[in-house]
Amino acid sequence: MIFNGVMRLTHFIALIIIAALLPVSAGAAEISIKPGKFSHFNLIAPESIVAGESASLQLQAVDAYGNIIQNFNEFTIEYRLAATGSANISPLAFRASAFKNGIFQFILRDNIAETVSLSVFESASPIAILTKEVRVMPARPAAFRISTPRITGAGEKFDVRITAIDAHGNVAVAPMQGKNLNVLFRGDTEPRIVNQIMPDFSNGVCVITLVAEKIGSVAIEIKDLVSGVSGASERIEVTNGALHAFRVVAPRESIAGEPFEVAIVALDANNNLVRNYAASGSGVALSTTGSRTPHPSTVLAYEFQNGQVRVQLRYDVPEEMHIVATEISRKISSRSEMIRIIKPVPSRYEVTTPESAIAGQRFKVKVTAFNQNNAVIKNYSSIGPDVLLSTTGTGKLTPNRVPANEFMNGTAVVDVQYNKSEAFSITASADSFAKAQLPPAVKKRLAKSEQQLSAAKAETPKTAKPKTAKAKKTKGNAKTELNAVMANDATRRVTLAMSSTKTVKYSVSVVSREGKKWVVVKLSPAASALSSPLRLNSAFIGDVVADEDGKGGIVLKLELLKAAKVQVQKETSGLILQLK
Repeated sequence: MIFNGVMRLTHFIALIIIAALLPVSAGAAEISIKPGKFSHFNLIAPESIVAGESASLQLQAVDAYGNIIQNFNEFTIEYRLAATGSANISPLAFRASAFKNGIFQFILRDNIAETVSLSVFESASPIAILTKEVRVMPARPAAFRISTPRITGAGEKFDVRITAIDAHGNVAVAPMQGKNLNVLFRGDTEPRIVNQIMPDFSNGVCVITLVAEKIGSVAIEIKDLVSGVSGASERIEVTNGALHAFRVVAPRESIAGEPFEVAIVALDANNNLVRNYAASGSGVALSTTGSRTPHPSTVLAYEFQNGQVRVQLRYDVPEEMHIVATEISRKISSRSEMIRIIKPVPSRYEVTTPESAIAGQRFKVKVTAFNQNNAVIKNYSSIGPDVLLSTTGTGKLTPNRVPANEFMNGTAVVDVQYNKSEAFSITASADSFAKAQLPPAVKKRLAKSEQQLSAAKAETPKTAKPKTAKAKKTKGNAKTELNAVMANDATRRVTLAMSSTKTVKYSVSVVSREGKKWVVVKLSPAASALSSPLRLNSAFIGDVVADEDGKGGIVLKLELLKAAKVQVQKETSGLILQLK
């Protein structure tokens, strides 16, 4: 303690002596300190720059202690500026003489929100003297960019991405509230918003979820009600969803054995047409709630057009039933309303004969049975009575009865002969037992036909002069008429009954289509009297379809159920197809 006190006293006495020895002046002198040598540049820039706006930046020439060198413009060195990204600098090159009071100002402008790296070089040097990063921020929101899927399925959820952008396309990150958004739909379908609460924007983006249940196209328009910022999407195509059910539309009543039209419509879960069913479906199997299967019993997928198809069905049993449509390979099934299939009643017969024949020699007579709707009774062989043949002449027609089992597809072709040389007509009627079973209205119609027949017989003139028997005069027609198609499984023959084969030209070929084989018969000039399509009760021939070829002829297609070669034999009354 004593030693420290002595030391302090010694230092104090020394200071007094030094002060006494210093010269005494009249006042304090001012000293001017100048900057040292140039050391580096300082870049003075704002913390951030707004995209699309010009910003002024400063370059300061300083010494090692950061003092600005005021007379830097006295130097003759050249410099250049460089920037990364899409930024533009003005000017790019400058001399030291451009500095004022040690400061050089330049302009930076960038339309893209990004981080820009600025560098200062001596003009002849590749090494940067100074490098500094400047951040360019987005401007305020000017529009919405709305991103959606180009195509979506009905009933499927899809996201709509709403991005706020500035005038230069940068994502504007300024906060925006989702509750201020107004969403409009322009098109023929209107989606609904799945979100219960519209989410706010996060980093300039808002995502909402929609779902559309009706097919069509729609564009989405969105507007912020506070700022007025808006935008619209491209059109969105809403396609049908996957198959969910069929709608089967059929008549309430039809006649057994007679074709009736059924419409089958493929629907998704939202009752939209499955327009692409031809490509996405696997076909429809048809059945009934009754005792039989309809004909045909399958509809192929490619037959659908825009998700729907119309087919001609035939049901042979009089009863009440539903048509059931089931997707092949999938458990999707629907059925029609109740259909009442009623029994066909023969109301009239049409007899076709040659123009002339010779007494005592056989000639062919074709008899066709028609029901109460004036349609050919295709299944007459199973439900109809035998048919009696009567004449207006005085001779005897042999045979004069056509058994019902001789009819094929509603038509019977029989060989008869007449023993008198005279003009006469042939008529057909149900036998007496069958008449008793007919409804009163049909009985009345048949009675009227018989009265007309009796009147015609009474008016027929009698003459002793031999004449060629005139069975039925018909007006000349250049076209051959295809009247019936009959198949005989025992002989493996198919008969194409025609009015005449004198002028007809024909060709026969076998083709394969959609896994099936068809016998294709082209006839010209010709017309068809068939109810197309029809199906034969045969082990060799299935569906039969006759179509016009647009050139005055017809194309007859017969489904070949078993592989066979086809030989053709031409007769006066038609063509015989022999299957071997």
